[in-house]
Amino acid sequence: MKFYNSIRPFTLRADILSVSLGVVFAVFSMTALIVAGESFFGVLTKGLLTGFVKGFVFGLLIGWVYTIFAKRVVRRAKVELFEINDRFTVIQEGDGEAPYTIAFVANPAILTTEGSPVTDPIIHNKQLFFKVIVRCLKSFVSEELFQLSEVFSKFRIVAIFDDEAQKQDPPTDDVSLCQEIGSHEVTNILAPRLDVETINNYVKSYTEPADIIFLISASKELTRSTSRFTVDDPEALAKGEGIPFEFTFGNSADVFSRRIHPFYASQPGVAALSAWDDRLKTPIHEFAHAMSSVENGMIVDEYEDAGFDENLQNYSVNKKFRNAPDGATPKIFAKYKLDGGAEVIYSSDRKRTDKPPGWKSYAPEIDPTNDSCIMDIAYFGYRFDRLIFDFMYDRLLVKLNRPKKV
Repeated sequence: MKFYNSIRPFTLRADILSVSLGVVFAVFSMTALIVAGESFFGVLTKGLLTGFVKGFVFGLLIGWVYTIFAKRVVRRAKVELFEINDRFTVIQEGDGEAPYTIAFVANPAILTTEGSPVTDPIIHNKQLFFKVIVRCLKSFVSEELFQLSEVFSKFRIVAIFDDEAQKQDPPTDDVSLCQEIGSHEVTNILAPRLDVETINNYVKSYTEPADIIFLISASKELTRSTSRFTVDDPEALAKGEGIPFEFTFGNSADVFSRRIHPFYASQPGVAALSAWDDRLKTPIHEFAHAMSSVENGMIVDEYEDAGFDENLQNYSVNKKFRNAPDGATPKIFAKYKLDGGAEVIYSSDRKRTDKPPGWKSYAPEIDPTNDSCIMDIAYFGYRFDRLIFDFMYDRLLVKLNRPKKV
């Protein structure tokens, strides 16, 4: 089976056009005959009937010609995206000595809160699995960060769909890559397995280690997608294995912390993605979580205030806290500078009006448009704010141009 990308042509309904033009032609013909002094019978036969027939035929002709032209345009614009192989599919080869790899995996089983693996329906629905991948690819290229030629085109993208991985009933523990967080009768959270090494080993049995793993699930009960951050080597900065940067984590916009965008991670970032969540915003939202790390800056949700450990703001890129709910929001959110680069100052978003009273957290400013940040609630359009964009761009470019691992 092959998946293609093509343009969406403007739809022209020949039946509606022909009737519409028939009416228009009839009205014009009748008007002209009335002005010329034609008899009532002549107006009906020569105007109404003849005019309608001429317009109807002309409309059909236009529709026929347009349909032929549109089909040719679509065929010429049609581009093959990828072809599904048996169990392992390379969607995009990637670039560089050690390509940054994104792996889409059909989750064979889910670990329940009782510790019992249950079969994930996605493993028996290959068409749905690849439909979700196409939606993820559309999500990526809808964001300006991934539209840059030096970013998305260099990713290595692979897909793993192995319905043979789940042969036993119940399935085995080693193929249970997602887990239930609390009873599904209480919560609908779909989470990557806490033991990420099990996920990593599963992927490595098919391909080279991945940097980001998307676990696709078709659970009807667990439909809220979540992610686990990448785990970076805490010694990467001391080893010089990456590009250092300085950032003002915490409340003070003048106190810099020195961290690093590392070449490699100790553990990949993992997102558990529900096949039933058809929002284009979700894949890039979860990708932002998964590609960041606690060790070197995590990209967190901005749509919630409670439940976030304020001590973690010393590791958060895009979220800080006022001392009190009614406290002033600082003008400067953060300062950031890549090793050898100039210092960049990012303002706080002091125009957020959608948060309730008592809200303590604040976020970076997004340009004054109707767009929302991808990490926040999106009311209309959405995109990454300038701080998240710059941070992700630098981190990705370091990894996309990294040397081969020794």
